[in-house]
Amino acid sequence: MKTRITGALCVLVAAALVPCPAYANTWERSEKGNRWMYVSDAGDPATDEWIDEDGKQYYVDSSGYMKTGWLKDKESGNEYYFGDDGVMWSDAFTPDDRYVGPDGRRVTPYDTYRKAVKTQLKKSLNSKKSKESVPQRYFLLTDLNQDGYRDLVIAEWLTEVTDGAAATPVAEDVGTVPGAAAEASVQNGTVIPAGGRLIEISVWDPEEEEFQLAAEFEQTDDWQQHALYFDPQEQGIWMETIERGGDIRLFQMANDTPILENVWSFTMDFDEWGGPVYYRNGVEEDKEVWDRELAFARQERGNTPLSGYLSVTEENISSQVDLMLSEEELDKWEPRD
Repeated sequence: MKTRITGALCVLVAAALVPCPAYANTWERSEKGNRWMYVSDAGDPATDEWIDEDGKQYYVDSSGYMKTGWLKDKESGNEYYFGDDGVMWSDAFTPDDRYVGPDGRRVTPYDTYRKAVKTQLKKSLNSKKSKESVPQRYFLLTDLNQDGYRDLVIAEWLTEVTDGAAATPVAEDVGTVPGAAAEASVQNGTVIPAGGRLIEISVWDPEEEEFQLAAEFEQTDDWQQHALYFDPQEQGIWMETIERGGDIRLFQMANDTPILENVWSFTMDFDEWGGPVYYRNGVEEDKEVWDRELAFARQERGNTPLSGYLSVTEENISSQVDLMLSEEELDKWEPRD
């Protein structure tokens, strides 16, 4: 009776020029009972086929078994992940720490970036300079050169300073890297000790899919301070370095470049009688001119330091790196048809 009704329906559908529906399919256990198969009423299992059921995506392989784990599409090369229940994951991080987008495809360039960030930060933690000083490392992910990709800044604050004086304790998360002030400063209620400095600045290269080192600072006992500032003209960022002798250097990273260019240098020396001599970009200047040019350079640098540094912990790294992508970000990491 069932067969006759189905046949009659097929005739009517065919007369309406609409494809006749296939027999209803159901999930059934394999002979050994340890795998699932998608079988039609006629007893034929689906093979090498995507299954859309109740809004969920499944895949059965060439043997007719429901796929779990990773699948690489032979034609497109796209990778998809299926849970133990056979459902394709989407917009999620898989158990092996890979990201799949809203359509289920793995976003491989994004995974490469995330892994690179974690590797850089772990490497930083393993490069402590001595047992006498225990550095607290901080990091910031931000788009330094305005190319659409977040770059990496690593900084530290020493719990002990080189002259033996105890530094003020630092809270877990701080707002800004200390600037030129020799004394401790207060930012958002958090005391930041003098002696804070940058460890490295790395810029993401989306073509090479790796970080390019823009600046790396030697971990010596010499007193040195660094600070990064937003360019008020929105032309990238500025870095100011102040050395023990009072020399000041200003570097600029322009938009769409990974390079910090030394734009201004303000240095001091002493003549044979012990009097101070002032140089701007290697040219001797009167003190009045030197001061005026330094003020102009700092005006060009701007007064808004980069903020949002977090202590290097697994929780903070994950909160900054393991992020779901918007449609715009998804297209940036892996343009799609």
